[in-house]
Amino acid sequence: MLREGMAARMYEVQTSLAGLQKDLEWMDACFDPREATEEERTLAKYLEIIENSSVSRAVNLLQMLHADVRVSGYLSRLPSGRYGIEGTDVELTSGSTCEVYAPYHELGDDDELLTWQPMRVEYDCAEYHFIENPYIKLDGVLIRIKRMW
Repeated sequence: MLREGMAARMYEVQTSLAGLQKDLEWMDACFDPREATEEERTLAKYLEIIENSSVSRAVNLLQMLHADVRVSGYLSRLPSGRYGIEGTDVELTSGSTCEVYAPYHELGDDDELLTWQPMRVEYDCAEYHFIENPYIKLDGVLIRIKRMW
């Protein structure tokens, strides 16, 4: 037996996801980040990652998108070998989530298209990196952490 309301919620989600799928198809064909605002580019990056995520990751990303900023600043390497936000007690570990202010295109260097992008930190036994874009170096990058709870 299903939980009460489960079938109705699944139908609502299906309808919403079908609309989102059409939006993503439009983005792939027509979205030009050069003509978008920073907020629109940020939303586009979230949608790009959500498109390839599990349901639980997608829910977390949507919560993060709408959450308030708790702290922001530049990352630097700490004596422990981890990275933290300069001037704060915030330390990132494997699995930490944040938004990184980085070029819209993965390998781009177009400073006009800097965009807040959701990222997760991971450690590979040698170095910390961002899972979503390992080309971005952690040292000196501007990040912000959202209030998730």
